[in-house]
Amino acid sequence: MKIVSMISALLITIANVSYANDIALQFPLDCSLGQDCFVQQFMDHDDTDNARDFTCGHATYDGHKGTDFRIKDLAAMKRGVPVLAVADGQIVALRDDMADQLWTTPEQKAAIKGRECGNGLVIQHANGYQSQYCHMRLNSVTVENKDMVKAGDVLGMVGASGNTQFPHLHITMRKARRVIDPFSIVDDDSCAFDRNNTIWDGAFLDAYDPQITQIFSMGFAPSAIKIDDIQQARFAEFSPQSETPALVAFASAINMRAGDVFHIAFRGPNGVIANTKTDPLDRAKSRYLRFAGKKKPDGGWPSGDYIAEFSILRDGDVIETETITAKIP
Repeated sequence: MKIVSMISALLITIANVSYANDIALQFPLDCSLGQDCFVQQFMDHDDTDNARDFTCGHATYDGHKGTDFRIKDLAAMKRGVPVLAVADGQIVALRDDMADQLWTTPEQKAAIKGRECGNGLVIQHANGYQSQYCHMRLNSVTVENKDMVKAGDVLGMVGASGNTQFPHLHITMRKARRVIDPFSIVDDDSCAFDRNNTIWDGAFLDAYDPQITQIFSMGFAPSAIKIDDIQQARFAEFSPQSETPALVAFASAINMRAGDVFHIAFRGPNGVIANTKTDPLDRAKSRYLRFAGKKKPDGGWPSGDYIAEFSILRDGDVIETETITAKIP
């Protein structure tokens, strides 16, 4: 039994080295990973109708063939987040004529059947590798078919074209026409991130945090909000005033797990405004929105600092926390 295990481990090591030595991928976006762009979903490693990412988690969905790197909202998309070539190669396919639209209904999705990738392109790299980029912004592609590109070259901008519910870049990697997961070249069922089992370069691996449950967008608003308010960045410029009818602190998180608890501690100059904890989640959530606050008190909101602290607890431990402050003059 030990001999079989040793042979399996040796084969995994040999296979991994063969990949690791023939390509090293750069991060495909010009942004700060974990600050203004985030890993939303990985490749699906489950061959059944269920879904499993390489960590045996649920940051994926059935049949997903790549990695999704999301940006915060449509406002960031309009400002422009460059898409970069992950490695040297040649453009072998592209499209750049589809509108940016968040598709949510079956009818909308049916209208783009066969073009779910949206605007994007394919690069042929050395050693049989290909990278495919999807959901790029309309009219943003900067290369032509058959162009040669270098790693880090700008290819276009992140968009929301094709079948997508949030602005992001989907990237699929292939070798010899077979889809591979750049985060887990050898699927050894370890359910763990191993930087030696990837084809990312050192700069990406140094920036990557395996803790992908993150609070990625937060702020204050004068009312209850919805996910669409986050997508549209409707309250990005909101500044509370003494006569604001209500004051709400909100935060959106990604890749919540079953059992996670979300805590909001919101206080102002006169003390606690809200202090709420959710019940443990009954299932994983790829996107999650929480808010808490109250209506304007008699006499208006007093001058001073308003501080909201958002925390995610897992098995009783805080795994993520963010704090925001607003000042009423």
